[in-house]
Amino acid sequence: MIKAKMFVDMDSTIINSIQAFCDTYNELYISHSSFIPADPDAVITWNAKEQIPLCKDINELFSHPLFFEFARPMDEWTIPVLEELSKTYELIVCTIGVPENIYRKAKYIAKWFPMIKESILMMQTDCKMDKRIVRMRSDTFNERSNVFIDDVASNLQSSDADIKICFGKKYAWNADWKGYRAKTWKDVGNLFL
Repeated sequence: MIKAKMFVDMDSTIINSIQAFCDTYNELYISHSSFIPADPDAVITWNAKEQIPLCKDINELFSHPLFFEFARPMDEWTIPVLEELSKTYELIVCTIGVPENIYRKAKYIAKWFPMIKESILMMQTDCKMDKRIVRMRSDTFNERSNVFIDDVASNLQSSDADIKICFGKKYAWNADWKGYRAKTWKDVGNLFL
């Protein structure tokens, strides 16, 4: 039997990037005279600029080795649900980043998510958040629908996946999403297991 594919984003979908991003900023800038700790619960923009005023380039944080030391699965259900889903779906990470970030993401996936055998690691160009170049639609001979789970509405809107799920809390970058939502991986498990 051919497995349907489940494409999953990495940042703020399978890993808690906002927490890791703020933790990295706090560690790197704590000695600065104008330092105010970044609070992940107060992030309102995709680049967290309101929380990281001392950082001039967000890729410095996303690509820093500390980011991947601080990064943890999104919630307590992430790994158990992905393990169960891997029995019936071909799991594929589909993520965007700059070269150093992508390199470290690949190593992180191998370490933390061994049930995910495939990855599509896309190079960021002008910070365009768009995954339309990835064919996610089911093949006509496959009776099962392919799924795409991401926290960014523009990624979901541009995708040709059969089923699209917006993951996590509502933020400015996904507030206009009108389709299915899952706040946690437990919710994802309830939908697909």
